[in-house]
Amino acid sequence: MRVGISLYPEFMDDGVLRSYIGNAAALGYRRVFLSFLLKELRFQGAAGPESPFFDRAIACCHEYGIQVTADVNDQVMDAFGAPEDAVSILAHRGLDVIRADSALPGGILNALARTGLVLELNAADLDPASPDGYSRAVREVERLLSHLPAGQVRGCFNFYPRTGTGLSLSRVRDTSVFLHDYGIPAAAFVSSLSAPPVLHAHGRGVCTVECLRDVPPEIAASALGLCGVDEVLFGDLSASQAELSALSAACADSAVRLPVVYCRDCPQEVRQRLAEHVLTNREDSPEYVLRATATRGLSVEPTRTGPRPRCSVTVDNSRSAQYRGEIQIMLRDMPACEEANVVGFIHPDAWVLLPLLSGHSFRLIPYE
Repeated sequence: MRVGISLYPEFMDDGVLRSYIGNAAALGYRRVFLSFLLKELRFQGAAGPESPFFDRAIACCHEYGIQVTADVNDQVMDAFGAPEDAVSILAHRGLDVIRADSALPGGILNALARTGLVLELNAADLDPASPDGYSRAVREVERLLSHLPAGQVRGCFNFYPRTGTGLSLSRVRDTSVFLHDYGIPAAAFVSSLSAPPVLHAHGRGVCTVECLRDVPPEIAASALGLCGVDEVLFGDLSASQAELSALSAACADSAVRLPVVYCRDCPQEVRQRLAEHVLTNREDSPEYVLRATATRGLSVEPTRTGPRPRCSVTVDNSRSAQYRGEIQIMLRDMPACEEANVVGFIHPDAWVLLPLLSGHSFRLIPYE
């Protein structure tokens, strides 16, 4: 999964901006999202699309080989003149992708086709899970594809600075699946838990999905990836170095990373063996547990064979005969089992991932 950052250059001095872009580039970030709409939307302190802040940010991104997207709508495009002129001006300023917050007319789409600029549609405007929404989504996507080849079209969900206003995870999943049917990738935003609330003083994180607003970005990204999102971007002004590193590492890993808090008496050998394995839930997924069999053969003596609360992690002990060493993660509270040692629990930050893991690989990573 690809990773990116958002930049609000009007709120950053040039030195901080350059340092932030350089740090992100060193960690593999290759996409930057800018918004030309914030002044029009009355965000305090935001600059208009003509501001030289944006030109300096775009130039800096290109120095580091980073692709730049700008959020526009038909009002912004009209302010730059006729369709050909508007697209030409934005291309000359160095933009690689134009993200259309609202539907753009055919004249602009034709101009984009001639220049090669990528169009990113507002995926949050699509609701393919409802009967009426599905037909509208089909019409809009097919309209775009009548002007542009599929390789020149992408999707990107909105971000929501105001707490409580984000989308549901199911809405993102359904829309991503719909876009993939047309060969169109989807992007979404995750929160930084350390960034100042610049876009909304009373908000908390700038993200796409509401239930992921307070979740560490690397876990939020995993949830989005399991729902079909192909690219994640920080929506906030700035992320910490630790967050940049964690998101980059998680998105580079083909397996979902589940943070585990181990019981103090869990043997070090068991922790090491579990960390070494990429695990996968069985295809005949049980209703009450995630069940991974790659560690079978690991022999542990019976201990902590008490109740198995929801989200606890167990290892089958020597009483379990041919099942010994099997890993299970509880999806509901379960009674004690003399064949299963409780060795720890999935950290609450990652509980959102558990219902999504059927058929996907994962790693058990000691929580730090």
